[in-house]
Amino acid sequence: MSKFKNILILGLSTSVILGTFIGLFYAFHSELYTVKKVEVVSSLEIPPLSNQAILNLAAVPTGSVNLFFLDLKAIEKRLTASEWIERVSIQVKPKDTLAVFITYREPRAIIQSKQGDLALVDDSGRVYGSANRVGSPDLPLLGGFNEQNPERIRQALQLIANWDAASVSGVSAISSVNWDDDRGFTALVSYAMKHSKSNTGISSSVFGRATVDFGTDVLTNLDVRLVHLANVFQYLGEQGVFVRQIWADAGKKIVVKTAHGS
Repeated sequence: MSKFKNILILGLSTSVILGTFIGLFYAFHSELYTVKKVEVVSSLEIPPLSNQAILNLAAVPTGSVNLFFLDLKAIEKRLTASEWIERVSIQVKPKDTLAVFITYREPRAIIQSKQGDLALVDDSGRVYGSANRVGSPDLPLLGGFNEQNPERIRQALQLIANWDAASVSGVSAISSVNWDDDRGFTALVSYAMKHSKSNTGISSSVFGRATVDFGTDVLTNLDVRLVHLANVFQYLGEQGVFVRQIWADAGKKIVVKTAHGS
């Protein structure tokens, strides 16, 4: 009886295993699991690449390859070869659909080459794509930087990020950051004056513009310097004083040169 039971169990186990293999074989070769549709999901509301461009880059062989045999790594590699795309996530959906999630690089600034060409810069300091000031008016402009030195570009981006997060951003804004081998980092800054009335009696805003020198060690004591600059721009705005240049070099007091002299 025990021998018959063992044979029965062995037979049932073999049947289950055989059934499993048959099921897998059917799934691997069934048209129900052939890729028929590719969905594209973008991280941006207005992406730089169209869905059709993404499908062309992905080159998924729809209608001919089973989902189980699809090389997802190869698709991901083809997509991330695009300078616009930061990372890709691919998800196999029930039966016949592939979902491709695209995370684009987000620009933090525009950089100008020595030849005058404009490109975008992401928060890692990576230079990519092309840009124009009309299409990206709110992005600060970087000038004098070498793309082969991304660390210096990252320092400029850190300056902008710290500025935007500090109280100084409430009274002023950075429009550009430049690098000079002698002066180091300089920023062109605009600051708001008191509201004034024109001849028509309409209140209008007046802005001053100044160059701020940070020196070569731009991140040293930066938070402290930004607090001092916030006070300076607050005072200049309230008093309606136009200035040409402000020195905020590390280890020095804030020095201001007015538009009419020192």
